[in-house]
This record gives sequence, structure tokens and C-alpha cells, in this order.
Amino acid sequence: MTTTPQAPIDVQVRALLESLGPVQARAARELTESLVVLERVVNASQAAQAQVMVEMSRRAHADDLADTAHPDSAPLLVPGGTREEFVVDEIAMHLHCTRVAASYRFGTDLAAAEHPAVQAAWSAGSIDARKVQIIGD
Repeated sequence: MTTTPQAPIDVQVRALLESLGPVQARAARELTESLVVLERVVNASQAAQAQVMVEMSRRAHADDLADTAHPDSAPLLVPGGTREEFVVDEIAMHLHCTRVAASYRFGTDLAAAEHPAVQAAWSAGSIDARKVQIIGD
């Protein structure tokens, strides 16, 4: 069985947005429906991004644990036990935002990860990041 390679996610999202057609051609009801649907897509995208950030942290933590489990191994480029400390810096670098903004987003993401029902609602697009942050506090 052969699988068809998927287009990168950004290409898929752009194709979805283009499939909606020009806003000028939509009826009033279609405009409001589009507004609501697109808000849910934004929320779900933010939730997916949050899951990526939490996974980055989990992997950094696992790497830190592996480093401390093998103290006699070859010298490391990054001191053992410190990768997790730099996850927020890495997020800030890749998202082109400040460390403070990345830290704020990451805190919201961790709060969602601790509450499965909140994460599920966010992933479904039913709630936004601000609501997740408030619930997590």
C-alpha cells in the first residue's frame, strides 16, 4: 500500500482559507458564519501550537534526565540538566517574540496541559487562549 505524501501544514491551511472564496461574494449570514468558523480555527491552531511547546519542554526534560543518568559520558555542548531551562528562549527565537511573551504563552500552554478538559475545549476551538489562561490561574 502506498501513501500519498501530504502537503506541509501551512500549504494545507492556505488552501483551506482560499477555498472560502472572496469575502465580498458572501451573503451576510455567510460572513458571520465565516467569522465564527475562522475564530475556531485560530483557537484550535493555538491549542496545537501549545501542545508542540509542551512537547518541546517534555523532551528537553527527558534529555536533561538522560544527561544526569550518564555523568561519565563525553562532554556535552550544553551542560547537563539545563536544556529545559532554555525552552522558553527557543520558543521566543522561533516565534520571533520576546522572552516575556514566550514565557506568558508557555505558562498558558502548561496550564492547559494540566487540565485535559480545558485542552480538549481549546483544541476543538471552543475557547480561546485568554480563557485557558484564566482557567489555569
